[in-house]
This record gives sequence, structure tokens and C-alpha cells, in this order.
Amino acid sequence: MSEPEVQRRLTTILAADVVGYSRLMAADEAGTHARMKTLWTDVIEPKSAEHHGRTVKLMGDGTLMEFASVVDAVKFSVDVQHAMAVRSIDVPEDQRIIFRIGINIGDIIVDGDDIFGDGVNVAARLEGIADPGGVYISASVYDQVRDRIDQKFEDLGEREVKNIDRPVRIYRAIFDGAEPAKSAARALPLPDKPSIIVIPFENLTGDPEQDFLTDGLRLDISNALVKVSGVFIIAMTNGGLYRGKSVAEATNGMGVRYALEGTVRRAGNRVRISTTLTDTVAGEIVWAEQFDRQLDDAFEVIDEVIGQILTAMNVKLVSGESARVWHKTLPDLRSLEAFYRGVHEFFKMDKSAMSESRRQFELVARLHPESAIGPTWIAATYWYEFQRGWTDSRDETKQLAREWAERAAPLPDTDGQAQTILSFIHLLDRDFEAALEAGRKGVENRPSCIHSNAFYANALHYCGEHEKAQYHIELAMRYAPMHPAYYHDILASTCRAAGDLDRAAQEALTAIETNPNDLTARLILASLAVKQDQPNDAAKMVEEVRNFDPEFSVAKFAGGQPYRSEAFLDQYLAELRDAGLPE
Repeated sequence: MSEPEVQRRLTTILAADVVGYSRLMAADEAGTHARMKTLWTDVIEPKSAEHHGRTVKLMGDGTLMEFASVVDAVKFSVDVQHAMAVRSIDVPEDQRIIFRIGINIGDIIVDGDDIFGDGVNVAARLEGIADPGGVYISASVYDQVRDRIDQKFEDLGEREVKNIDRPVRIYRAIFDGAEPAKSAARALPLPDKPSIIVIPFENLTGDPEQDFLTDGLRLDISNALVKVSGVFIIAMTNGGLYRGKSVAEATNGMGVRYALEGTVRRAGNRVRISTTLTDTVAGEIVWAEQFDRQLDDAFEVIDEVIGQILTAMNVKLVSGESARVWHKTLPDLRSLEAFYRGVHEFFKMDKSAMSESRRQFELVARLHPESAIGPTWIAATYWYEFQRGWTDSRDETKQLAREWAERAAPLPDTDGQAQTILSFIHLLDRDFEAALEAGRKGVENRPSCIHSNAFYANALHYCGEHEKAQYHIELAMRYAPMHPAYYHDILASTCRAAGDLDRAAQEALTAIETNPNDLTARLILASLAVKQDQPNDAAKMVEEVRNFDPEFSVAKFAGGQPYRSEAFLDQYLAELRDAGLPE
């Protein structure tokens, strides 16, 4: 008998999944199932029928659909996101079901009722990188709908996506203000002190090579504000998420009142900096200014900007604090440009860029050996190389990070980051008092710094001060609402140590959701499963740990755990052994 002929056709594919499904199920399995069933009956099925869609596959956390009309597919996705947003308004944040959707037109292979092929794969990849509550479409979809529906799209350019040979051009549906799920959701509560986000400045020079200048000026303003204990400032990396977005999106998304935005135009050694401070609660611009200066005087401009921001926000500074804000660190153009170029390379966060950033910071250190800024940032480059394994000798790289941080720490007007690096190194050396002291100094000098608070929390946890550790890691998370997975690892560890096992499990699951390759979170979950007599869950975590790291051993893990209490560490290791991990 001959094999059945493979059927192919060109069609529109829509892939959707639930954001944070594993977290929702872990918190309330029965309730999540019930809410999913209601949403399917009340929203998905009626709108699918309205727009002539066909459900190909239904999974627990999502769906794969086919549409004969690309216009219908896009209209369906927009209608669904709006409908789900409205339904979420009165639902507690930790119970909301939020979809992300990807749509593609492509060639598919039909096998009975199932479909597969690159056309499906692209839709799935678009869904995987879409924003919560968002809709991402391929260029083929955009070409078909851009003049046929009343919906705006933003061109995100070409991106490499997993298992697809060629880059995919992606367009993002633009909703009024933000994705429906974001705009319908309650904003984060405003802090109890004046709060601000510094949005990426716009480079008006027309030369992308001058981006370093806008990033550098923004960094300096953020760094100065980080030192003011009367100000709540969102982390600069989180502010970067709102490049090109409105101030309303930025302040609502991050839960702050004020937004600073600006533009920079450079001609030779002359620079024009325009800044605007908006109070989005009052709905008004409270201060705007334009500065025309020599680039050599850029730090003077920053001092003026900071002073006027603080005045407009009516911030009361504690005694002596203004002296840490009003300063001129790099008075010449050569060192200023080197520092800005170094920062620009540093935040690319890759091995070659880190080496180039260090070269620039070394020039700053040579030109101004009296300043902490050069050695502090050199220490940071070595520290990241050590952390990320971008070195042939971890011990040598760690030692260089230590030496440069120790050189920076006693210098006047240190920005506190050197103390943060030293805290981490002292902890690895099991010099617990030194680790706590350096961490405390880092937080004192940079009260709104995410790294200072997160690393201090880590040191506090390893030293057994779990309540204080939880306070500082939660503070770091609030300063950076979009935070890395290891913040959840730190919080999960502190909750586990304090006996709050349910919260520990929730944070560990969130860490895995944020970073699917997170090994630390799986070890925490294995320990929790033993504590709660859940052998099946323990076995599952052991299997995942060994898949990620076939060479894992409890003894090797113990060598990298600088706990002050040997009894606490012994108990943790015993739980990992009881879970089934090899000695």
C-alpha cells in the first residue's frame, strides 16, 4: 500500500498561551482550571465563531488556532485581549489569566486534524516572545492587514527566533496606552515618598555613534538620584524598557508618580540637553529646561538637572546628602567621553563588549587616579566576567575584581558599587562580618540601588539574618519591577529559611518561569518537597537538575554555599540527598 499523500496548504495560524500558567496552577489548581473553563466558554469560543476560527489544538496553558482570513485572525486576537482585560479588572493580580498571542501566515503540513511545519513554528515563536496581554504578528500578516483594519502596529525589526533558519520581521499591536491587560490592571501602588523613572533620552544628532552620550547622561542622573534616600527611583535597566514609550506607560507600568525624559543634540564639543519632568498623577509638566553647554561642562548640567528635579518633587534631603549629589567628578572632555563610552559598552553585557568597556574605564582611572569612578567600574567588569564565566581563570578574575574594588572603596565620593562587589567577594571568602559591613555601606550610600539591596540581601541570608534579607530583596524587586530570576531565588531561599514554605515554592516557580534554565530554584523546590513529604515532586526536581547538570553532586554544590551556620547548610544538604541527588 502506498503512503498517504502529505497535504500542504497556506493558512493563518494563531498561537496563544497563558502567562505564568505554572505559577497560577501551583497557587490554585482547581480555581485556575475553573477560570480557564469560564474564559473559554464566555470569551474564546464565541469570538472564534464570530471570526470564523478553528481550534486545532487545546493545551492546558494555551491553544493553536487556524483562520481562513488573516483579517479575522487579527481582529479575533485584539477582541480577545480587550475582553480578557475587562474581565481582569476586579480579579486579584495573582489570579489573573493573561494571554500572549502570535500570528503568522505560512505553509503548513496537515496530518488529520493536526497541523505542523514552519508556518506553525513561527506563530509559536512570536507568541513566546510577545508581551503579556500583547499580540505579535509576522511581516506576512502585517502586509495583509495594515490597510484593512483600524489597528496600529509597531515595527520591531528582524529577530532571530529558535529553530527558524531566517530572521523574522515582527510587528507589535499597539493598544491605547499599553497592552489591554496592563492598562486594565491596577497599577503598582505609589511608594510613600516621591518616586521617579528616568526614561531613555533621545539622540537627536542623527548619528547612532553618539548613543553613548545619551545613555551616559541618563546614567549619571540616575546614579545621583539613587543616592538620595528621600527619592524612590526605578532601576535604569527597567527604565530602558520604555524607550520610545509615553510617560503614562512608564509611570503606570512601574508604579511611580514622576517621569523624566530628555533629548540630546551634539555639534562638536557643544551639547544641547532638553529635559522635561512630568507629574502623571496631576497630569502636568512641572518643570522643563534646555541647557546649551560645552560638553566639558556636562556634569554641571547634571547637577543643575538633579537640583531642579528635587526642588520640583519637593524632596527633603537628609543632612549631608546634598554633598553627595553636588559634585564634579570628571572635569575634562576626554575622561567624560571615555566613561560614557565605557558605560555604553558595559550594558551590552557580552564578553567582547565587557573588555572594551574596561579599556575605557582604565583610561578614566589613568586620567583621574583620585576618583573612585574608574576603579569602581573596572571592578564591575571583572566581577561580571567572574559571574558569567567569561574568563579562563575565575580565581584570577575574582582577585582582580577585589583589588580594583578595594582601590575604589576608600576614595572620596565612591558611588557605593565597589562596596557591593566587595560584599559579594567577602561572602565567597566566608569573611561574614566584612561581607555584612560592605553590604551595609553599599546600601547606605545607594539606598535606591537594586544591586546594593539585592546583594546585601544575599549576604544577610547566608549570614542567617533572614528577616532583614527578605526586606532588602523585596525592596530591590520594587525598585526593579522587571527583575531577573535570581532575585526570586534569593527571596525563595529566605522564605524557606524562615519557614514560609508556600511562599518559597511560589518564588522558586516564578524564578523558573522567568528563567527556564534556573538550577537554584529547582534545588530549593527539591528541598521543599522533602520537607513537605512529597516524594514525587522531589523526584521530578532531581530529574530536572540532572538533565541540566549531569555532573551535579551535593558535595560540589556545598563548596559554593558560604553559609555561616554549618548546621543550617548540613540540613539543606541532607534534604537534597533525601530527594535523590548524588553525593
